[in-house]
Amino acid sequence: MSRSALRDEQGQVLVFAALAIGVLIALAALVVDAGGWFQAQRRAQSVADAAALAVAPKLLDNPDPITVGRTIQDVVDHNWPGARLTPTLTPPASPSQITVVARPPIGGVPSAFGRLTPDISASATARIQAPAEISAVAPIAVVCSGWCDTSTTWSTDLWVGQTFPVTYSTGDLGSSSFVPIQLPAVDAGNFASFVTCDAMTPTSGACNTNPATAPRSYDRLCLRMVGGVCRGANRLRNALRSAADGTVHLVAIARPYAGGQRFDVVGWGAATFANVSGSAQTANFDVTFLDHTLLVDGKWVDTGPSDAGDFGIRAIALTG
Repeated sequence: MSRSALRDEQGQVLVFAALAIGVLIALAALVVDAGGWFQAQRRAQSVADAAALAVAPKLLDNPDPITVGRTIQDVVDHNWPGARLTPTLTPPASPSQITVVARPPIGGVPSAFGRLTPDISASATARIQAPAEISAVAPIAVVCSGWCDTSTTWSTDLWVGQTFPVTYSTGDLGSSSFVPIQLPAVDAGNFASFVTCDAMTPTSGACNTNPATAPRSYDRLCLRMVGGVCRGANRLRNALRSAADGTVHLVAIARPYAGGQRFDVVGWGAATFANVSGSAQTANFDVTFLDHTLLVDGKWVDTGPSDAGDFGIRAIALTG
């Protein structure tokens, strides 16, 4: 063989080109696989979120594993048939939180290198509890006296959708079944505008935008002091008349007056006002609580029976 033939490098170029093409193909396949795995991860997270939020409302009824399993299966069937979801309720006895771990269907994720089974999973935790803060609250507390009892187990069927006559007496807070309260940003000068707040559209008017923490005790709001006595019933009635137009109001619900001019707020209710009347030192009206729903942070949520003194109000949120 001649020396020129030994120095000929044309064949090496073909070898390197073939190797480069092979590496590029492998890299492209890896990119495709990584994209598929990333998509599977995102889908698993979506399914886990959906399953946790679907089960959370059922925690009100302390569900059994079969009920939880059926709910999760419905989510899987609608979102990712064959996916594997593992639920965990905490605490087990009376759960208020559920964690769901989602994984791709058995058989793995399609891959350019065959059907691989990478460790893909996603978890979501949903919690149901009494809300910590509520906005757009009207500065009125309806006192729970006679029509409900926060010390024993009760059912929302006993009061939601029902109309109750309530009264306020400036000289006898102990017998008053509703009272004006001092909410953040509310004083005697702007009380009327906050009473007319529409809880359905709290940004459209002068609603109380400062969150009111529940439960909490509030000082009563005296609209006008004369001789050391609160005589604001006339002004209160005028404010209530302007609010008795079918508008939905978010009002505090308080335990009966226990002295010290303070009322312990134990819950919140969406209600309408009607039939305002009264005398120089009294104000009366009818309050009707909406049926089986309450307004919390601008969203309608389902309610359920409760013996914890919080009137069944629940907020549901993903916490992890």
